[in-house]
Amino acid sequence: MFFNLVTLSYILHLIFNMSSLSFGYSIRNSGMTNDYNVLLNAAKLCEKLGYDVIWVSERLLPTDNWKKFFANSIYDPLIALSTFALITKKIKLGTSVLNPFRHPLITGRMLTTLDHVSNGRLIVGLGIGWRKIELDSMGINFQQRGKILDEQLDILKLLWNNKKINFNGKFYDLNNIVSNETSIQKPHPPIWIGGNSIKAINRACEKGSGWIPSSIKLKEYVKSIDYIDSNMSSRPNLGLDVNVLFNYESKHRDYFSNYNNMTDVEERCAIGSPSDVINYISEFIDIGVKYFVFRPFPGEDIDTMKTIAKEILPKLK
Repeated sequence: MFFNLVTLSYILHLIFNMSSLSFGYSIRNSGMTNDYNVLLNAAKLCEKLGYDVIWVSERLLPTDNWKKFFANSIYDPLIALSTFALITKKIKLGTSVLNPFRHPLITGRMLTTLDHVSNGRLIVGLGIGWRKIELDSMGINFQQRGKILDEQLDILKLLWNNKKINFNGKFYDLNNIVSNETSIQKPHPPIWIGGNSIKAINRACEKGSGWIPSSIKLKEYVKSIDYIDSNMSSRPNLGLDVNVLFNYESKHRDYFSNYNNMTDVEERCAIGSPSDVINYISEFIDIGVKYFVFRPFPGEDIDTMKTIAKEILPKLK
């Protein structure tokens, strides 16, 4: 009897965890194609295949070796999501992640508009950015970008609360600003914080509803959860932005070493057969991660989308 009760408890635990999982796909709005119709078709296919979220990212300037890996295009993430919103019905739309390039009053208006265009399907992912040249070009102090994002987050929440704003910070000074930024989702769209650092974790716990690190090792994630449980009053929703590769050849090694400067690729990416990818993702599910962003290798976007939907999602959902 004891064995049966333990077994039943474990099965119920698995069912509960699986039922609340979210699997999204990153459509490469920068560098996937020069033909925007290809992106639109990818968005429609993503919904048709049963993904929960379409995610886009933000790139401002091409890297020195951009043309080696990407098409010569950099499309704005929020405008891209607006177009996706018009051709999809139920799939959620998220940014993984926006960088602190914009003034928060502009960001608030754009995000509120997108939440209305999508009828409340927006997920706001925010991060501090990692390319110094992009932040420098926008007049943003690279060393202060975390504190700048913190003030932007505070202002965004004030905007969505539809109150008179008096905000006196180090980087923004707003006096008697009246906001009419009323989002569909209340009190505002969910806010996810990107980044793998302790500061990013603190920001997610204090100012966001979720944390979505990128290419993080399992053992690093376990340590991060231990930190959260020891220092925070509650956990945020836990996510993972992860590269998926069904082959790992010289071109992939070249990309990760020369573009991403990533080490320990096999531990930071889901690599191998569909069964290998399932095992990799399942290890993160077991520690409490429930929200996933699958990111394909450049040039393998649609094939990876189809393979995950056919051979992986049915076994994880």
